[in-house]
Amino acid sequence: RDRSRRMLRIARSVGSNHVCTTTRCLAVYAVVARAMPVRRLAVTEAIVFALILVAGLAGVVMGVGFLADVLYDGTPLPVVRTPFVFILNLLVGLKVGAGASLICLHLFAQE
Repeated sequence: RDRSRRMLRIARSVGSNHVCTTTRCLAVYAVVARAMPVRRLAVTEAIVFALILVAGLAGVVMGVGFLADVLYDGTPLPVVRTPFVFILNLLVGLKVGAGASLICLHLFAQE
């Protein structure tokens, strides 16, 4: 309850032109803060970072290089059809999303 009063006070202090946008941003913050607490986001970011390191070191262990495609068997195809790049894209997307969310939650919490 105190948090919602504080958010409303912040929205009013910004000015009449930006009240609607600020209120929407603060509403999104409130929903995200309840759905994904800061601790859960931090743990998610750490786990995804560890998975990216494991994927990178798997290439070193296999002898093909850091973050090299360890699922490619070497058959000549016009398009490499391994899910490794897709997996890396998912991991990087999760890492960036969790990190950006943490930054936003910390910045909104300071207001």
